[in-house]
Amino acid sequence: MSALGFAWAAQPGPQSEAISADWCPEILFGGSAGGGKSDFLLGDFLQDVSTYAEAWRGVIFRRTYRELEELVGRSHEIYPQTGARWYSGDSLWRWRNGAVLRMRYLERDLDVTRYQGHSYAWIGWDELTQWPTAFAYRYMRSRLRSAKAVPTKRIRCSANPGGVGHQWVKALFIDPAPLGFVPITDKVTGMDRMFVPSKLTDNAILMAADPHYAGRLAGMGSPELVRAMLEGDWNVVTGAYFPEFTTDLHVIRPRTLPKHWTRFRAFDWGSAKPFCCLWIAIADGTTEFPAGTAVVYREYYGSSGEPNVGIKMSAEAVGRGILER
Repeated sequence: MSALGFAWAAQPGPQSEAISADWCPEILFGGSAGGGKSDFLLGDFLQDVSTYAEAWRGVIFRRTYRELEELVGRSHEIYPQTGARWYSGDSLWRWRNGAVLRMRYLERDLDVTRYQGHSYAWIGWDELTQWPTAFAYRYMRSRLRSAKAVPTKRIRCSANPGGVGHQWVKALFIDPAPLGFVPITDKVTGMDRMFVPSKLTDNAILMAADPHYAGRLAGMGSPELVRAMLEGDWNVVTGAYFPEFTTDLHVIRPRTLPKHWTRFRAFDWGSAKPFCCLWIAIADGTTEFPAGTAVVYREYYGSSGEPNVGIKMSAEAVGRGILER
């Protein structure tokens, strides 16, 4: 990036780690408000402008035109320093070496069909949870291609918890590895995707420039909204059966559990809706977990990948799957 001579660099921490992970085709970067998400998208595209020149063609989406204006404004603070020129009529940035970034909005799912036949080496989604379904995201994934064999073609997304698309984004990126930083291979596409969590405290520039921002987030009123925006908690659902559930407190890194702990399974049947089988061990107090703590160490979940949609397996097939596990 230094070859372009621009005054921007990724902040140490999640933002830097996400930008350096160009080996991962799909990344969701986000969590709390103020985590540096928009800068991550603009910087991630920028890092390969010099590398691939005219082969580096990208597009970045917001849900509405008004939302896009803010992102365009931020890009005007960064991109002119790199020699890029803004073409307002076409709503795109063009660099002297031929690299191009289009800035677009997609208000309706069917608007995405306008991109049939397009090819992009980089696709960005700002505030992914603002799209109610995964249709546009999945459609544009098929546009990630390059005749010039760009090896680091990628999709980059930003999002806060909440929004109309919260459930499908959470199911796609968060649920397989809630703590993040673990690549998950998609069974259909064969592509890896990864969640990189970020919090307000990771944005040292914003914290220094506006030290009262965290307090304003804490004063939003709704406990669920505060947890989503301030803490980046993806498990917040108003009216949930366990509103106290948080990833920080209730999810642990994989580890070997003592063999002598009592174990059992719990099962909830589903066909049109997902089924779920959980393997649970009960702590005896000899480790850091208090006696009686229930540790879920394995899960067999029959979901299509869409929120609350099952795969209609027979009872016999589900039983065989449980035995195999």
